[in-house]
Amino acid sequence: MTTAVDDAVDAIRATAGVRSVRADVSPLEHSAFAALNDFWTASIEVTTEADAADFGSLAETVAGHVASARASVDATAIVRLPATDTDADTALVLHPSEAVGMTTREMASTAAQETAGELADAALTLRHLEQASTVRVADSAPSATVTVTSPDALSAAITELRTLPQFGTGALAAVTLAARAPSGTTSSVTASTTFPSSGLAEVLGELAAETHVDDLAYDGQPDNFTGDTWRPTLRVQADSPQSARTITQLLTGLEPAQAAGEPRASFSVFAPNADATNEHIFERTGFLGLALGSPEPDDALEAPQPEPEATETAPGDAIPEASPGVVALAPEAASRRLQSDLLRVTELLDAAGDTAGIRGTAAVALTACDAGTGEHVSGSVLLPIFEITDSAQAPFDAVARSWNRQGFDATDRGMGTDIYTPRDPSNTDASDSLRRLTLRGTAEGLSISAESVCVISG
Repeated sequence: MTTAVDDAVDAIRATAGVRSVRADVSPLEHSAFAALNDFWTASIEVTTEADAADFGSLAETVAGHVASARASVDATAIVRLPATDTDADTALVLHPSEAVGMTTREMASTAAQETAGELADAALTLRHLEQASTVRVADSAPSATVTVTSPDALSAAITELRTLPQFGTGALAAVTLAARAPSGTTSSVTASTTFPSSGLAEVLGELAAETHVDDLAYDGQPDNFTGDTWRPTLRVQADSPQSARTITQLLTGLEPAQAAGEPRASFSVFAPNADATNEHIFERTGFLGLALGSPEPDDALEAPQPEPEATETAPGDAIPEASPGVVALAPEAASRRLQSDLLRVTELLDAAGDTAGIRGTAAVALTACDAGTGEHVSGSVLLPIFEITDSAQAPFDAVARSWNRQGFDATDRGMGTDIYTPRDPSNTDASDSLRRLTLRGTAEGLSISAESVCVISG
């Protein structure tokens, strides 16, 4: 396992344009399967020379070596391109998929290299933005992230984004612009070619710069469906109930310019308790330009209907009449399914860390099902997000958007924890058998858990 990482590091170090390479290999603690290679993780950090001329081909080379190492260990590479006098500091996060099923290692490596090349091109485009201070592009994230110099720069950055010929396609289908105010508060706007409108972008920039706004997050990425329909969303955290009321009045009185047929954004304005329980002492929800309590406008976009997923269950493996959330399989098939679910839960927790910007130590294990019959996989991780940011809201929203894109919707909330379940909960025979995810903000960071369906061996 460490040999595979060492080989990858040596090969990357010998690549032209690489300034330094370091690797960190660690086990997933508290896992009953920690001795297996699949339950170790490796993070390979690559720093390149400041010259970006060969950054794309270098990223492809790194991705190929990391994909090869994935045969022995769950490896991720972070490729850093230092800032220059005119270009922003850039980070590319690559977590190639494993070779599974009919996919050979060569095919997985080729796919990883192609993806890395596309992401590198997107990163190079974004680092030239005048207002950009950092750029982060990850293959597991729903959008690239550009940190701009200040909240006041958000509107100008959106305008500049929309002048890029590549914007709106591929890895630049949407871009998240993040800003930190001098007070330490953070704001993020995920912009697409259409949302937010130029008028609303100006309002968001002005609102983000207000001292009584602790956090602002706007999502204008149309493929972030959380159900059958989609509309832009805006979340604003105020420093007090009084400030929250003032912001609510502003948003309900706002009439953003929008083309006929385009959905009106929904909003949530809240002021949290001081005890970090994620419970709010003030919260109002509504739609921009409409009075509180107004019915939802009939202008939401319809979600595309996904094609039915093929099952990987072999003939004769399945045992009929399983209960919802439970799959009954023959013994050998059940064992294969649980091993697959162990990998899936581990990968989801790691991907959440990559999306948020920092990983934690995941605990993943087989446990008895709630009903006492059968087994399932459960895992959890605490992402120490406050090591890299003063507010957990933007990483929280990024993880939520990522889960939405994977087909999980927020269906319940209790004690400050958001609960996500599959959009099609009856599809327990699909290759992705996660049945319940949770996301919670705490004083220590983001607490995340994942649980697979119950597997009964018979």
